Amino acid sequence: MDERRSEFRKPVSHRGLIVVQGLDLGCVIADVSAGGCKVKLDRPLSLPTEVTLIDLKTATGHEARVMWSKGGEIGLKLMASSGLSGLTPARFAAARQVWLKHGGR
Repeated sequence: MDERRSEFRKPVSHRGLIVVQGLDLGCVIADVSAGGCKVKLDRPLSLPTEVTLIDLKTATGHEARVMWSKGGEIGLKLMASSGLSGLTPARFAAARQVWLKHGGR
């Protein structure tokens, strides 16, 4: 397979949530790199360009841009990130509320 990425991708298997327009959609974060990640949605959906990804394992929220989509898999470019377990910037307040709703502590 022809590898087009310049960054090393690390395989992971973290449960996550895609937050968009008041909805939180389950997903699995399949791999991560310094600038992005690949996620597998629990069900294939068309997403807007800008989404928030919550990594439930690391309690981190990421503002992200959808770069590609194929079936239930999407490639995200991570634009900004913040921890959700403590003080959180205002722009991540909605992500923190979703994280807390799903058992975050």
